[in-house]
Amino acid sequence: MKHLFKGVVLSLGLLFFSTSEVRAQEFGGGITFGPSVSQVAGDNLGGFDKLGGFFGFYTFVPLNDTWRFQMELYYILKGSRDGSDDGGSFYNLDLHTVELPLLFQYAYSEHVFFNVGPALSILANANETDIAGSFEQSFYPISVTGIAGVGYRFNEHFSFQARGQWSLSRLRPLNTGNVNLPTYDRLFGGWRSLALTFGFGYEF
Repeated sequence: MKHLFKGVVLSLGLLFFSTSEVRAQEFGGGITFGPSVSQVAGDNLGGFDKLGGFFGFYTFVPLNDTWRFQMELYYILKGSRDGSDDGGSFYNLDLHTVELPLLFQYAYSEHVFFNVGPALSILANANETDIAGSFEQSFYPISVTGIAGVGYRFNEHFSFQARGQWSLSRLRPLNTGNVNLPTYDRLFGGWRSLALTFGFGYEF
């Protein structure tokens, strides 16, 4: 898993950092960062109580006057947290994730734009803790995430956007030992990450 993670990051890093060499071909790029809030569907906890953040970079190529294709590479902290006021309960899940989104961006106007597309989510590390201490459970090393968002471009360099993310595939194996598990849960149930990000971008 470590070799896969390092290989993907190195390959994408070389691709992104080569942006400056191909600007003559209308490629562009920038950096992005900001806070995030998340939760995990299936953990019996409600609410976006997990505070995190993300930072990374991206490159893009214009397709026409209103559309462009954008590749990103960033680290994001997602997970879940027990946000109740009950002092007798505690739960925290940290999902340290590297995401590789492939997005299509549509310019609605000079300032407003929309993003949509899938992302490959690579789990670098998972830390799970409850009132008894830390423990380990199995998580899939790779999952697929769907992303959609809206943004505002202040000028040619600075922008802000809000995005929603949701896991299209499970984060961990489903407990199929329960023979009474409904068909819907067998097909669509299990632990899936939901996140909201609020990102600032600087375009070179």
